[in-house]
Amino acid sequence: MAEQENTQQQQSQQALTRLDIIRMGMKRARSVNEKKEGHPYGVNSAEELEQLFDEYVTTIQRAPMFISVRKQSSKGTEKKDEKVDRPITEAGFCLFCGHTASWLKNMTDNLKSKTRNSQEDELLESATRIRDAIRSDLIDGGLLGAYQSNFTARVLGLADKQTQEQVTRQIIVKDEEERDMVNNLRNSNR
Repeated sequence: MAEQENTQQQQSQQALTRLDIIRMGMKRARSVNEKKEGHPYGVNSAEELEQLFDEYVTTIQRAPMFISVRKQSSKGTEKKDEKVDRPITEAGFCLFCGHTASWLKNMTDNLKSKTRNSQEDELLESATRIRDAIRSDLIDGGLLGAYQSNFTARVLGLADKQTQEQVTRQIIVKDEEERDMVNNLRNSNR
């Protein structure tokens, strides 16, 4: 019974921690909106972006997740909660920064498509490095089994994509005689 209470307490701490991470981002978004200042991309410099990423990674490392694992032994089935690292994700980083989940991707796409000054070049380089670090963490975690590899592959767009083609053929006939002939052929093949 004490184990079950401990498990519930850990899970409630986990839920609060997730909520706290989201609240941190919302608080940051409010403070940026209240000041109405800063760079149009939501950060003033590459250093600020890198500092936010460092804060996000530190926060994620302090907020592990717990998963229930059932282990069978000769004594029976034992249920145990195991601590696992929370994955570093692009959407999580964007929300932590107080932006929408596609903010970092949109920023890098916008910066790539325009003529940039030196500050924007640095910002693009930092944003690209951060996106690469997140991608690397997900790939490493998937390969090492820390994260489910099939899910990681889908998130990163690495999964095999299957396309299905449907071809519809239509027979165009010139007159009623040809139409009757085609219908007879179709009926004879059934």
